Amino acid sequence: MELNELIPWGLIRLDRLSVTMLCLIGLIALIILRYSRNYLAGDPGQGRFTRWFLATVASVVLLVASNHLMLMAVAWIGTSLFLHRLLTFYPERPSAMLAAHKKFLISRVGDLFLVGGISLLGMEFGTFHLGVILERLGTPGPVSGSVEAAAVLLVLAAVLKCAQLPFHGWLIQVMEAPTPVSALLHAGIINIGGFLMIRFAPLIMQVEIAQWLLILFGTSSAVIAGMIMMTRISIKVMLAWSTCAQMGFMLMECGLGAYSLALLHLVAHSLYKAWAFLGSGRTVTETLQKVMVKPQARQSSVHWLGALVLSVGLVAIVAWIFGIRPAEEPAIW
Repeated sequence: MELNELIPWGLIRLDRLSVTMLCLIGLIALIILRYSRNYLAGDPGQGRFTRWFLATVASVVLLVASNHLMLMAVAWIGTSLFLHRLLTFYPERPSAMLAAHKKFLISRVGDLFLVGGISLLGMEFGTFHLGVILERLGTPGPVSGSVEAAAVLLVLAAVLKCAQLPFHGWLIQVMEAPTPVSALLHAGIINIGGFLMIRFAPLIMQVEIAQWLLILFGTSSAVIAGMIMMTRISIKVMLAWSTCAQMGFMLMECGLGAYSLALLHLVAHSLYKAWAFLGSGRTVTETLQKVMVKPQARQSSVHWLGALVLSVGLVAIVAWIFGIRPAEEPAIW
């Protein structure tokens, strides 16, 4: 008996994707919550922060584990609404409130795209059960116009959720929220768009226009946001542009059909961005200390060559362990 058969009514889907995401969500949430205990110690709103934080995490858990499209839509919308309460944690800050409301409006448009997409899928297949829909999509054959429209709407929902250009403005401006909120947003919530594309991979792979949209939005965001990131001075703003660029790479990978790579990218980016935001204060301190200390000599070419050899060796070992051949998987280069 499969694990999914033990879940009543088939509302929960436990497969490799959902289990991977649940482990990642649990780890990130535990680290951020532990960090927030010290960060908000003595703040009168600490209890309020904890309640909305747990509600947001619970919605994300329900989203990644849901096996019913309507349940997924409710969790998707709930995640955004609960996050809005965290982004407006300091209502006395006008800039924070303005950025949060911009994000609120963009999210509502994304909600319409998502609901429209799943509604078309439900009407086309006569069910909202995700497992049944994915199984039918896995069978070869032409897809109808409503299925193509559903794929395009889901792609647009992911683009808005991942703050891709030109819908990225709110992501750069929501820096006035507490650092744990920024870590939750950049290490967790914003990755939901990538998860949505990976979950509906059988659908996206059959609709060429959906793949081209992912490549278009993803590539342009990755290139432009990556270049802008290198010109920023503020560490948090730099990290925000980095998130926009990394989400672009992830969506581009989905558009190219490299869904396993996109999932690896999602996990790696979540772990890195949580560490980066939670350690941003320490980074500022270390930077100031370096300014006051006499600069050290630059690394010699021998060190750079050694780093290159070590990197290639590590990649080769991992490829050998998992049986990946560079000729068959050029993405490894």
